[in-house]
Amino acid sequence: MPGISEEWAVQDFVIRAVSLISADRFWTQALSRQELTREEIGELAHVGNSSILDAWLHISDGEILQPVLKSVVSRSEHAADAFTRLAQGESGEAESRLQRLASRDGFESSMSAAFSNLMTLRHQEAEVLTDKIKNLEDGNWVPGDLTPQAACALILAASGAAAVLGDLTLASYLLGVYAAMGCGS
Repeated sequence: MPGISEEWAVQDFVIRAVSLISADRFWTQALSRQELTREEIGELAHVGNSSILDAWLHISDGEILQPVLKSVVSRSEHAADAFTRLAQGESGEAESRLQRLASRDGFESSMSAAFSNLMTLRHQEAEVLTDKIKNLEDGNWVPGDLTPQAACALILAASGAAAVLGDLTLASYLLGVYAAMGCGS
C-alpha cells in the first residue's frame, strides 16, 4: 500500500490534469466564437498563459511525473481489475479500449507510453502554446487548444491514475473524452 505522500501525488496529478483538460476545453470553445473583441482576445491570452501554459509546464515536468508513474504502475493490478469491471457490458471500440487496460501488462504499457509522451512533448507543446499566447497578446486570433498528441497522453494518464485511486466514474468519463477526441484510434 502506498504512503500518503505517494497517494497524494497521484491525486494531485489527477486534479491538475482534469483542471487543465477543462481549461483547454474552455479556451478552445471561447476562441471558436465568431466575433471576439480585441479585449476578449487579450483576456483569452491571459487564460492561456495562467491556466494552460503554466499548468502544462507543471504537469509535464518529469520530476513530478516520474513518482506518479512509479506509483501508478506499482498498483497496475488494482487498475487492471478496475478496467476489467468497466469493460463488462461494453461493446465495440469501448470494450476494445478497456480490454487493453484490463491486463496488467497492457495497463503498464499504456501508462508508461502516456507519461513518457507527456515528458517528451513538454517543451514542444510549451513552444506551441507560447506562440499562440503571443499572437493573442498581439491581438491576432488563433485557435486555442493543446495539440491532440498532448491532450490524448494527458487524458489517458489521468484516466489510469484515477483508476488506481479507485475513482472508476472519473476514469470512465476520461476514457469517453479520450474516445470522443479520436485518441487511440
